[in-house]
Amino acid sequence: MAGPQAGVILASDQGPDPSIVASRDGGRNWATVYRGPSQDALSELGFTSATQGVAIVSTVGNGEATLLMTHDGGRSWQPVALGH
Repeated sequence: MAGPQAGVILASDQGPDPSIVASRDGGRNWATVYRGPSQDALSELGFTSATQGVAIVSTVGNGEATLLMTHDGGRSWQPVALGH
């Protein structure tokens, strides 16, 4: 679990479709803020500031990974294109 600011909790859910869920009321209510394909697994989730966070999504079986970032405190997540 990770949290960008007081009262906000984000957690990864490794159910049939890996997802990031968020609570903005200390854990009373939860909403899905990211849902990945069923062959993916969330391996890391953390925040570097109150608004910026990162997550690593791995595709099971092929060794590929995607870096996701949020710049709005975990409300939305986008893949980051990495150069080679």
